[in-house]
Amino acid sequence: MLPADRLRYRTLAALSAAVAIVVLIALAGALRAAPAAHVALSGRVSSAAEGLMEGVVVTARRPGSPISVSVVTDAQGRYRFPASHLAPGTYGLRIRATGYDLAKPVLVAVKAASTASADLRLRTTNDLEDQMSNGDWFNSVPGTAAQKTGLLDCTGCHTLQRVVDSYHTADDFRTTVLPRMGNYSFSTFWLKPQPFRTAREARINTSAELATYLASINQSAGPRTWPLKPLPRLKGASTHVIVTQYDLPDRLAQPHDVVGAADGTIWYSDFGQQFLGRLNPKTGAVTEYPVAEFKPGYLDGSLDIEVDPNGDLWLANLYQGGVSRFDPKTQTFKQWAVPPAAHPDFTQASMVAPTHMNVDGKIWTNNQDDHSFRRLDPQTGTWETFGPYYYPGSTTHTFNAYGMVTDTANGIWGFDFGGTAIGHLDPKTGAFKIIPTPTDVSHPRRGRLDDRTGIVWFAEYAVNRIGSYDTKADDGKIVEYVLPTPFDSPYDVVADKNGDVWAGSMSTDRITRLDPATGRILDYQLPFTTNTRRVWIDNTTNPVTLWTGSNHEAAIVELQTLP
Repeated sequence: MLPADRLRYRTLAALSAAVAIVVLIALAGALRAAPAAHVALSGRVSSAAEGLMEGVVVTARRPGSPISVSVVTDAQGRYRFPASHLAPGTYGLRIRATGYDLAKPVLVAVKAASTASADLRLRTTNDLEDQMSNGDWFNSVPGTAAQKTGLLDCTGCHTLQRVVDSYHTADDFRTTVLPRMGNYSFSTFWLKPQPFRTAREARINTSAELATYLASINQSAGPRTWPLKPLPRLKGASTHVIVTQYDLPDRLAQPHDVVGAADGTIWYSDFGQQFLGRLNPKTGAVTEYPVAEFKPGYLDGSLDIEVDPNGDLWLANLYQGGVSRFDPKTQTFKQWAVPPAAHPDFTQASMVAPTHMNVDGKIWTNNQDDHSFRRLDPQTGTWETFGPYYYPGSTTHTFNAYGMVTDTANGIWGFDFGGTAIGHLDPKTGAFKIIPTPTDVSHPRRGRLDDRTGIVWFAEYAVNRIGSYDTKADDGKIVEYVLPTPFDSPYDVVADKNGDVWAGSMSTDRITRLDPATGRILDYQLPFTTNTRRVWIDNTTNPVTLWTGSNHEAAIVELQTLP
């Protein structure tokens, strides 16, 4: 437990003055789609190049507010803000349509019991590069699919624009840049590099082949000559969405994982700092609770955050080497460190799995460094280690479990981000089973197991697919769904109460929704750069609400579909 003098609540002081604004915006809790007659603001978006424009994201924000609301234009170029999400006041408008800017700044006054109107005229941008998402860069850079897949390592810490705008030669990349990048921890981003304090084997590809390819797409041999090819804007049902973004007061915050509590509070892990964060969606208030270090002065941050059956929150403390439990009622922590003998410098507790601890009282975590699983008895503080496990017929190829979830027996299903399989650990026998994905080198990343159906859903990051496995049938057959947008490269996957399946992209700033019954897949464009990691679904709302963190832009994102 943290001493009282260390429990520092970093609530945004200036927010007290802005609470009235936030309350007026009325973005509380679950989003509700307003009837067409209750529209606060509407208009049409057009340009000389296209006429009326579909798929343009229009965002409204009150001056000084940390909260913004976004909708998308339909086939007639029309956008509509429901009155339930835009209270009376003055709003500045902005757009996201790659290749375009607003012709002039727009402020609009929204009044009660009426519909304000603001038609938006767009002009061709003079700065296309700065509007490009990572997905747009993937779509533009020359190279094979395999070469482009190698660029995915870059997007964990920064954008691809930094690569293509650089002047490094192949030799620079091979001898200096890639080795330096490889010695940064996974919790690094461009505003807060976190190098390992002792040299280690590079965690990313540092090959001469990659170095040569990087130099072929940057400006080391002169200005680029290949054309920029942004992805097409989304249309049709993909425009039926409303997005609310809550900016965090701390620019260094990396809200990697986001989950909700029964009272509507949103909690997030900070990937690069020692804080547990709380967002009140009713007011926009943000509070940060310091997480004590197991290894003072070492790499900071937490990754996975989960809620146990008692409503307590658990954090996986990454390179600090342990797990923490937070009681929201008493606002106190209890922590369990991995024994020092089992905790060398590169120990990495990425995941924590308390979901089914009611079965046997045990908590699962992992060591991403040696690819083993760990099980904790919180009552006694006793740790057990399982694995590492090897692929059949190999004594060197370990199963690299990054994502991991529990089943109703409190057994583990893991996703081999370093390879091409999922796996199951039986907690009673210790037996471990590996199930290869149909597509090779798929790099399964994270997912969730739906207790109602027994289906485990997971992201196949390197091959742009969503995978599923029926754990009840357990017949070794994995089903895959190919995503329609190239290099969406899903990070996490979760099913909702209706059977739809959701994923998020670190590359395209899009959210994906799959209907497994029909195979229909829709993307929804987010209004800002997001670098989506964990996606969490609030099943208490109708329609369901998706929450995620903007890991590189210090924001929490809320999304709900519209009729």
